[in-house]
Amino acid sequence: MGIRGMTNPFRETTVGARARDLAGTARELGERALQARTAVNDAAYEARRAVGRSVRHGRFAAEDAKARTEAVVRRRPLQSLAVAFAYGIFVGGAALYAIGQVRKRA
Repeated sequence: MGIRGMTNPFRETTVGARARDLAGTARELGERALQARTAVNDAAYEARRAVGRSVRHGRFAAEDAKARTEAVVRRRPLQSLAVAFAYGIFVGGAALYAIGQVRKRA
């Protein structure tokens, strides 16, 4: 103690006081790390659930589209065949054009 019961503010702290400060800091960092880990785990869990919902929604949408297509093909088989033929001609023509362009450059 200093003059009249006051502590000296310039006096260096003891090893015990430093150890207590470090222990408090380590405890605080541990608590923050636990909070961060919990937040990351919660976010990962929510992301997995969201992905699962999206996959289920996509699967149901694909099944619905397949069912609608099958219904249209059954109702109008000749029109469906004509559309498929025209699509094949278009894709085949585009592929042949692309091959021709590549051969011109080579």
